[in-house]
Amino acid sequence: MAAQSAEAMAAGRMAFKQGDYQAAERHFSRALVVDQGESDAYLWRGRTRFSLGRFQGALADFQRVVEMEPEDSTGRYWRARAHFELRQFPQALDDLNAAISRSRDNDTFYFWRGNTRLALRRIPAARADFDRAVHLNRENNVEALFRRGMLALLDGQDYEAAALDFSWVVRKKGWVKAFFWRGVTFYRLNLFEAAVNDFTEAIKRHPAEQPAEQGDYYFWRGLAHYQERDYTRALADFDEALARQPADADLHFWRGVVYYRLGHQRPAQAGLTQAVQAEPNNVIRRAWLGRVLLQPDNSHAAEPHLAFVRQADDSDGLAAYVIAGGYAILGEVAPACSWLSQALQAGGDLAAQAAQDPDFGRVWRKPAFQECLEAARQAS
Repeated sequence: MAAQSAEAMAAGRMAFKQGDYQAAERHFSRALVVDQGESDAYLWRGRTRFSLGRFQGALADFQRVVEMEPEDSTGRYWRARAHFELRQFPQALDDLNAAISRSRDNDTFYFWRGNTRLALRRIPAARADFDRAVHLNRENNVEALFRRGMLALLDGQDYEAAALDFSWVVRKKGWVKAFFWRGVTFYRLNLFEAAVNDFTEAIKRHPAEQPAEQGDYYFWRGLAHYQERDYTRALADFDEALARQPADADLHFWRGVVYYRLGHQRPAQAGLTQAVQAEPNNVIRRAWLGRVLLQPDNSHAAEPHLAFVRQADDSDGLAAYVIAGGYAILGEVAPACSWLSQALQAGGDLAAQAAQDPDFGRVWRKPAFQECLEAARQAS
């Protein structure tokens, strides 16, 4: 019987290694018919069922492994993985805690505990686990580096650390997603040329048969070109993105803004109108449509949108800033200052931003504008 069990186990492992999971499951089940006390057969059949996406069956096999080998960390780890796939995150965390208590230097255990804590929204604890996984195995646990980089990026407090982690992944694996997210990080750091380079690399490497994701890369490259004031390239990228994601209202919005920058009134108005129709309570979209509709000494067409912005929750002042910039381009000192004054009420450093913004160039040095702005600063 021992020989028959060993033969079935060997055949199962070979089939598993070759990716023939159906055959592997049959071999491991045959081993269990011969010897129901073989914990390795339950472990490997569980792993086979896990690879087949049959997580409930895998969980049952891993449960048997834990019952038969209660002090072994491997069974608890795999039971945690099954719980995770079944979205039973508290149970997964319990098993991973137990596995780590039995094997404190296994980077994979920390990585998956980090994922589980992340699923439970325990962000600082998740970051600590990814840190530990990287410390234990920087060379091979590239996924932990990537996850740690994502947490640093999404936290918004340490973009430099995120860029370093993504750079390591790029060097080790060349993953498309690492190029893309490093590009986003560079964008947040205002390193727009570096961001363009990474988005370009992501576009080159991404499979063409997955157009939606590739559309994201074009969109972000368009944003980076926009920040560089390369509006022609920005428009080309937004067009490419829209071809892949035709229902995305953000793309209509940004195409409208770029057309405005290029001096094309009608397509600018059309794009921004479509964006506003998709989300009529979006204060930034309403501000930009109002700005496009502004005419020298005549804000009649823009007024409904300006009125909306006046009454809306413009907590960061950016919508009012957008309209102020529109009036400033037209050289209209009084409304430009009035709207910038409204923007300053939100706090922040928008006055310093306006001082460097070419949109305000026509009015910035005029005494009437500076007097008005000084009064607004004192009032705020």
